Amino acid sequence: MDPREGASEVPGGKVRAQLDQLSDLLCRGARSQSATYTLPVYAHGSTQVSRQNITKAWCPPHQRKRSIDVVLMSIGGNDVGFGALAAYSLTENMADLAPIAGLTGYSSRFGPQVSRVYLDVLDERMKAVKEALRDGFGVAPVRVVQSSYEPIHFDETGALCGA
Repeated sequence: MDPREGASEVPGGKVRAQLDQLSDLLCRGARSQSATYTLPVYAHGSTQVSRQNITKAWCPPHQRKRSIDVVLMSIGGNDVGFGALAAYSLTENMADLAPIAGLTGYSSRFGPQVSRVYLDVLDERMKAVKEALRDGFGVAPVRVVQSSYEPIHFDETGALCGA
């Protein structure tokens, strides 16, 4: 991914995937075991969802320095565009926050229809993370503590709040 801060400090201008970094830290040798995951992907703010196969190289179990005791994971907010949805609900225009922000409003603010599309595929994305934790690190689901975001823009009947 492109780094959010400190971009000039990152070699090549990209930040390595967290699971790749973790695998390198835990592996005694080369990551020689591979697995492919199908992940729903989309461009930020778009309602078009496509499927992408992602192949990861994992450390074989006998090469791991130690097992993972527990994984604390927060997932969902970025996956459903929580920040852009919050900006949409709080402002008429991104320029309400700062004049320069008005220039990026199209990509920094979007409505509930976009988040609804992202929520529809969130379970698939979380399943891919679960499989990657199992395949790459031997982590059973019982060892994962996950915090999540509820679909705050819907009421108790599933309708859009205030509609």
